[in-house]
Amino acid sequence: MKAYFCLFSLLIFLIACDSTEKARSADADKPRTELTQVAGDTAAMPSGYSVVDTIPAIDSIVFEEPKNPLEYMTIEEKSMIDEINLLRADPQAYARFVDEYLQMVVTDQSMDDDIKRNKMAAAGKLIIDLQTIEPLPALLPHYKLYLVAKMHGQDMAVMKKVDPIGSDGSHPFQRIHDGAGLDGSENLVFGYTSIRKTILSILIEGGEVTDNQKLNLLDPQWEFIACYEAGAIGDKNHVWVQLTGFALEEILDEDVEIIENTIVEDIDAGEIEVIQPTVVLGNGARYSFLTMEEKEMINEINLLRSNPSGYIRFVDDYSE
Repeated sequence: MKAYFCLFSLLIFLIACDSTEKARSADADKPRTELTQVAGDTAAMPSGYSVVDTIPAIDSIVFEEPKNPLEYMTIEEKSMIDEINLLRADPQAYARFVDEYLQMVVTDQSMDDDIKRNKMAAAGKLIIDLQTIEPLPALLPHYKLYLVAKMHGQDMAVMKKVDPIGSDGSHPFQRIHDGAGLDGSENLVFGYTSIRKTILSILIEGGEVTDNQKLNLLDPQWEFIACYEAGAIGDKNHVWVQLTGFALEEILDEDVEIIENTIVEDIDAGEIEVIQPTVVLGNGARYSFLTMEEKEMINEINLLRSNPSGYIRFVDDYSE
């Protein structure tokens, strides 16, 4: 009897050893990037971690922009970009949507006659304009630009008003430059449920604001775009934040020139002052969207800013 008991105990021991060896082999075969268990004294943990069951391997903690725009945009936001690119890619073909809008206005019995006449005139003019506009490159979705648009949209919701100036006093170009590293512009749009009707309202409904928004959508210098649907803000429904931009480039040698030192002699004080060289815009392609007069205006302002005291002589010349 005792012999049977010994044999049974030996069999149990051998089975247990075999299970332990298999478990060790399985652990050895696991990939090294698998989550690592945290245990022991919390004081020995790296700074920034709290007591958790697992932490990822260090090389797996990375920030990566979504490869697919739909990972961060809604279907409506993607559709807004598609509609803008449809307008830019073939303005002449887009004129037929304007014609459909025009027919709708003509048959709308509830619309005030003066408003109807104004919209019909604006739509007719737009059709003619679209026939002459050359196709423009498609605008590419930009993740960081989208984050800037979303930030401002949420900020306006907190302020309960639609305003290009943020609650921190920031302006659109500041937010775009600091948040996305681009030079760009912003449209704040009061739209409709329909994406196309929203774009048509920008193109047709008159006023200085929508005229500027139209020019912004059709500006050939833009490369990137972001559209954030902010929703209802204050008394406005279907508010959109549309940002456009282009990549900042290093100023090329052919884009700048240095004005020569200008010696200013103050006869009364018996002193001679040298105005330091000032960087001014040249004729490079980077500034091709500016006219010569616009460049000269910027250059003159920079000359004044670079040495106000030296600019006094020009004021004296003006006063004589």
